[in-house]
Amino acid sequence: MLNISICEDEPQAAEKLEKEIRAFCEKKDVPCSIRIFDNPILFLTAFRSDEDLIFMDIEMPDMDGIRTAGKIRALDAEVPIVIVTNMKTMALRGYEVGALDFIVKPVNAYAMELTMKKALRLIARKESHMLTVPIKYGARRVDAQDLRYVEMSGRKPVFHTAEETIASSGTLKDLEETLYRYGFRRCNNYCLVNLRYITEVQKDQIRLGQETIDISRPRKKQFLQELTDYWGGNL
Repeated sequence: MLNISICEDEPQAAEKLEKEIRAFCEKKDVPCSIRIFDNPILFLTAFRSDEDLIFMDIEMPDMDGIRTAGKIRALDAEVPIVIVTNMKTMALRGYEVGALDFIVKPVNAYAMELTMKKALRLIARKESHMLTVPIKYGARRVDAQDLRYVEMSGRKPVFHTAEETIASSGTLKDLEETLYRYGFRRCNNYCLVNLRYITEVQKDQIRLGQETIDISRPRKKQFLQELTDYWGGNL
């Protein structure tokens, strides 16, 4: 299910966007859920972490689309944003906020198909790294590439990103099987490390920026070999 939001203050333009999006999704057999907002402030208030794609008009009341997109980027650095505009020259401003693409009004089926195909490729790449992490009273979607390491704290795994820690459930053995293809390796009995974040090795420790983690003696040889292969582009 694609969660798509349209932020457009012109009712006819919003209706046309929705129509073309739904037509494409039906043609490609892609289920979608579409929300429409006529005010950027209302959209920001209702912003969800599971947004897959956003169509953002540039000219809107209270706050223009570029400023709105900038505030979205503070909430989500990767969600694809498509700039909607009356003028191609205005669309270039979309690059200021890392816009995926732009569409010029009035939207037509061909332009929408090109944009949606580009968006689906990006979403598919992102989804290939997404994990569903069980948490208390629910679950979280986490990008494996954002995870630095997972450690057992008591009998529960804790996921560490640069911004937060997420307490979860399960065993390290099961997580090792799941995370192996994302470049995680076990360096001791209680920790799985994302090799991409290791910046230094010193004796029996690895460094991830300012953090250090011990390498156990039984695992050291294999771990360092896999790290060397990773750094050499062979893993």
